[in-house]
Amino acid sequence: MGNRNLSKLGVLVVVALLIALPLPNYISCALANSSSDAYVKVAVLNSTSVPPYATGSMHNDFKNAVDLLNTDPYILAQAVNDSGIQAGILDNYDVLFLIDNWPANASNSMIKNFWNNSGGIVALDGSICTLCYLGILPNASAGDNGNGMYWDYDCYGEADGIEIYMDHPVTKGYDVGEILWPDQYAPDDAAYHEDWIQGEPEWNAMKKLAVLATDSNVSAVSVYQPSVEGRVVHIWNDKVYDPSIRFLVLNAVRWAGKALSLGEALEQLDTLQNQLAALEAEIANLEATIDDLETDLSTVNSTLTTQIKSLQDQLGDLEDQLATLEADIADLEATIDDLETDLNTVTTKNEDLEDKLNTTTIISYVGIGVGIIGVAIAVVAIMLSRKKPAP
Repeated sequence: MGNRNLSKLGVLVVVALLIALPLPNYISCALANSSSDAYVKVAVLNSTSVPPYATGSMHNDFKNAVDLLNTDPYILAQAVNDSGIQAGILDNYDVLFLIDNWPANASNSMIKNFWNNSGGIVALDGSICTLCYLGILPNASAGDNGNGMYWDYDCYGEADGIEIYMDHPVTKGYDVGEILWPDQYAPDDAAYHEDWIQGEPEWNAMKKLAVLATDSNVSAVSVYQPSVEGRVVHIWNDKVYDPSIRFLVLNAVRWAGKALSLGEALEQLDTLQNQLAALEAEIANLEATIDDLETDLSTVNSTLTTQIKSLQDQLGDLEDQLATLEADIADLEATIDDLETDLNTVTTKNEDLEDKLNTTTIISYVGIGVGIIGVAIAVVAIMLSRKKPAP
């Protein structure tokens, strides 16, 4: 019982520690990617370039973007410019964050190679031009910004709202059907159109996660997960600190960097807590079973003790009987010894008597023989006397 109670105490301590751990410390392992550290490293594009393919208004709010991402302890964000990209700096990052701006044309090949080698890309609003022009999403748009063919600046939402359309790591923390009302709208927010892009092969690996509430064909949040290249997220709004989308942005960067979103981490925490509750219930059942077994064992021990006592008493009786029998055997052996002595004495006397009897018999036979001889002589004498004549 002592060891079992100690084991129970150990389990309860572990459970208490797991439940009491602060969320960031708990999820550190779960949020780590396959690299040697626990960070999703993000390159935030700092560029005021306006390449020929670009259309729409550019916003280069890189400082707010970096500050937002660095509020997450598992994201390490830094601003990078075109010179850094052209020098190969993207090799040090997991995700490229295009914040409604465009890279210089001289950076395009480095960005495409980064994506081809599984680097993630998160693009806000008008950065959709770069996704299309580089042939990332979709490939058929390479060399063209894709405006009016795959997407358009018509995702307003001011009067209509943006509806969460699908549960996904990027939308964790939101409810399907929830309507987002961003504080800041623009009349030219960009979004892919489902009916324009669904004929492209990329559509099979795409999902629309949020839509214009009045037109589900307009995909406010789109994700693309090819089998080889990097993950891609497009979000219609570029106001990263807007309360309605800041969580979407953090989730999108985590997902593109192949780490858990905060929502997924919370979901896994709930799952583990449920598993702990189930484990505690199993432990309680096991303890009840052990208690029952101990009761049964106590009953069995009591019965066995009684049986052992009875057997010990019987053994004592048998040992007493054995001692008595051994004494009787000893007496009998002594009697047998005496009888054997008496028998030897009688045998000796019998032999003496036989010898005497034999002697007597011989003497008797001699006497009888002599007597018979004497009688015979007398008879002869008588017969002779009868034959002799008288004088």
